[in-house]
Amino acid sequence: MPLNFAKPYFGPLKPGKVFLSCRGDMHAADLYFYQGYDPEFILKKAMALKTIYMYPTEFSDFSKSVNCDIEAQDAAFLGALATELHCAAFHQIEGLLALLLAEYQSRPHWVYLTSYGNFEMKNAARLITAERYEEISHGVHKTGLQFVRASVYAGWKFDGPDENKAWLESLNDIEWFIKYCAQAFLAGSEYNAYKHGLRVVSGAAALAARVAEGPLKTVISMQHSLSYLEMYETPDGYQAEEVTKELSPDHSFQILHIAAQVLSPIKECRKARALGKVDEFRALTIDRNAFMASCKVSKFSFSF
Repeated sequence: MPLNFAKPYFGPLKPGKVFLSCRGDMHAADLYFYQGYDPEFILKKAMALKTIYMYPTEFSDFSKSVNCDIEAQDAAFLGALATELHCAAFHQIEGLLALLLAEYQSRPHWVYLTSYGNFEMKNAARLITAERYEEISHGVHKTGLQFVRASVYAGWKFDGPDENKAWLESLNDIEWFIKYCAQAFLAGSEYNAYKHGLRVVSGAAALAARVAEGPLKTVISMQHSLSYLEMYETPDGYQAEEVTKELSPDHSFQILHIAAQVLSPIKECRKARALGKVDEFRALTIDRNAFMASCKVSKFSFSF
């Protein structure tokens, strides 16, 4: 149908209504997408932000040399960078979850990535967190390792007589990371607030308390934090809490970096499937202790 007879459409596709493509079959459409897909698209932005965050003096000097006077050492500026890295990690997590789910859809992957709804990602995160892989895969896979093989490695198997230990370790690490990302996505109410622009506040934060008539003592101190509202519905009406959560630019960057490493074999394996041939793939391993060491978990909240 000529496009002048069509109207723009946004949101999830309606069940039962076919998708019409001039790309031929599903494999051809997917190959076209993955040939241009960049697994490091969001990571590249994060690399620029992290470099400025790490070298604020040098960036300030450079900005002055091009007549754009930016005081990158300013706490508010560094806090904004920390916030951008934090929310870029959520953006990347959402993209990773969507790409994993695309494997189980009945339409070209690019179409699914364009049309999925927010509920689908939240529901997928819940199912992954609960290890209910059979529901995610529509009954095809029951275990996390089967899910990783299919959604990350497009069903390719690299089995030896006893299955290579490094390969099994890689599958377990990727499953662990995907589950971590799913849990973070579910707990990340601030990501939705961030997408709504001015509904977040960034900066340093602290919480002080006193016992009886004693002096105030700081119990939580945050160099970088993000404050936002979490909404609740009660029988009497709606309420909100102002939540303040600590940020870790290092941990956010690690999420982005590892996610890009997971996205890379997804791209290459799906390309290989469409082409009917496979080359070598590196087994990705994750230093879980080092990854978790940079994680910040402090937060506090007050009724709004």
